[in-house]
Amino acid sequence: MARGLRPGLLSLCLGVGALAGAGCGPGDAPAGRGEAWPAADVLFQVDTRFLGADGAYSVDLGGDRVLWLFGDTVVARDEKRNYRTAAFLRNTVAIQTGRDPSRAFMRFYWRHDDDGAPQSWLPETAPEAGGAGYWYWPGQGIRIGPTLVLFYGRLRQDGAPGPNSFADEGWTAHVIDNPDAEPSAWRPRLALLPADTSGSTSLGEAVVRDPAPGSDAVYVYGTHGARHAVFVARFSAAAMQAGDLSHPAYYCDGQWAEGCTPTDIIDLGYPELSVHHDARLGLYLMVASTGYGSTGLGWRSAPRPEGPWSRIRDVYRPPESFRDGSFNYAGKAHPELTGPGGGLVITYVPSAFESQPPELDATLYHPHFVRVFTE
Repeated sequence: MARGLRPGLLSLCLGVGALAGAGCGPGDAPAGRGEAWPAADVLFQVDTRFLGADGAYSVDLGGDRVLWLFGDTVVARDEKRNYRTAAFLRNTVAIQTGRDPSRAFMRFYWRHDDDGAPQSWLPETAPEAGGAGYWYWPGQGIRIGPTLVLFYGRLRQDGAPGPNSFADEGWTAHVIDNPDAEPSAWRPRLALLPADTSGSTSLGEAVVRDPAPGSDAVYVYGTHGARHAVFVARFSAAAMQAGDLSHPAYYCDGQWAEGCTPTDIIDLGYPELSVHHDARLGLYLMVASTGYGSTGLGWRSAPRPEGPWSRIRDVYRPPESFRDGSFNYAGKAHPELTGPGGGLVITYVPSAFESQPPELDATLYHPHFVRVFTE
């Protein structure tokens, strides 16, 4: 149920242990030590109808509110938590109240049809004549002033139903004009987009506002192609607040320019990632799951949004990765979250290639929290 994952793309750059990052870029990322945070995992268990999801991007809404954006979500049709009859939704959202996930409150949101059946929060599009409809996979987003902008990948069915039976159809972005209201009252409207947002390019994997005083820059990271090569675009905060994404400047051959072909700042990247500026380290950190299957979590660092990016460095190996047939993915950081003792808050999603015993239902396919401490 993971978007864009393709086997056979591993290299030393995406390895684990001593091989991680060999020959992948300049310098080394800071050393980090990850610790599981099971007290925070309960956050994803508080709704009896929310049976699991992946994606798990987060957006700081200000105050003590944090928005979560989930991809493929399993929702029980009643309070009996029956997985066999549960609905499968392409995207859902939640609002966390409180910055410490081990003490916070979470409320989940999805839509309902006229008969009360659960539906995706951002509805699928109807099939076009002779073609297929689209569904939407979340990226990240950002709130600037009274405006919330959310990025989504656009996907369509490709082949028989299954975890990899889809094709990327580009990206889109929606604007929320009343982010202080409950998501049930939000009415997403399409942002003003560039002329062409189709193909295998996905923009919005991570969104970062430049922390430099007086800067108006917002950096948005994307990926393209089967290698998930990473590139970066730049918008002004004023344009982003106006919902106008029609004129991105891309980092191309050492400069920022409109209309150019973006430079791959990482040649072999990740289908999901996060990027944020760490004020304590004075560096940008890119966090992701570091491979395919029984994999860990790692990060890269850079002095500037465009790089140069360091080699990737492992910071945590999930215990689920030691189970036969394990499949861990969706690693990303949530710097707006806090916890006792500090550390950078990261989540990942453990799953499996084959069916697993029912006693693992509450463990697999739920985001799990990790705190990473620099050494």
